[in-house]
Amino acid sequence: MPGKLVIDLRNNGGGNSGVATPLIMTLRSHTGINQRGRLFVLIGARTQSSAMMNALQLRRATDA
Repeated sequence: MPGKLVIDLRNNGGGNSGVATPLIMTLRSHTGINQRGRLFVLIGARTQSSAMMNALQLRRATDA
């Protein structure tokens, strides 16, 4: 099991935000990685559309 996980949404122009939902729900229930200091999400000025929706989902559903 990894000690840390980084999800990089930078430069993601969007698409279908539902694609990441299974991953987000899995991370939510994975107590080994769903902890502050272990789960990180990167966004930037070019993170757009559904990628921003996924970032918001991750913020609300996990301890990222």
